[in-house]
Amino acid sequence: MRVRLVVAGLAALLAITACGKSDAELKVEAELQRRTELRAPLVARLKDPGSATFRNESLHPDYVLCGEFNSKNGMGGYAGYSRFIVSKGNFVDFEGGDLSPIDKNGTWTLMASMESISKGYDVQIADQRRQLGLPVQNKAPQPSGFEKRWTRFCV
Repeated sequence: MRVRLVVAGLAALLAITACGKSDAELKVEAELQRRTELRAPLVARLKDPGSATFRNESLHPDYVLCGEFNSKNGMGGYAGYSRFIVSKGNFVDFEGGDLSPIDKNGTWTLMASMESISKGYDVQIADQRRQLGLPVQNKAPQPSGFEKRWTRFCV
């Protein structure tokens, strides 16, 4: 009788411990939760948030999520995958698009404005030089602001 009771107790203990999640499973769940939280401001800016798909994502220690997303556009078709960078809810950056700041101090707004102004001045200066018959100095192509941020945060 006592042996049966001990065996039954061990079986019950084994069943209870088998139901708990392993450390690896808990780590995967926590990472998935962080990704979901970081994606939220990105998904909020899409025309059809429910259509968003993600691939090639990497989550960096300082809570920066980099990857590619695809979603339906205003015409109902998929636009193709584009790279993105999201950081702790501070900014959302799309490849080929404007930097979309969501922080309160305006740091990213200022950076995006300066990039836009700088590009505009380069074009104006080149146009004025052409009108005056002066040679236009062709600068070596510079990486875009997005490429610089991708290199800084994602690579």
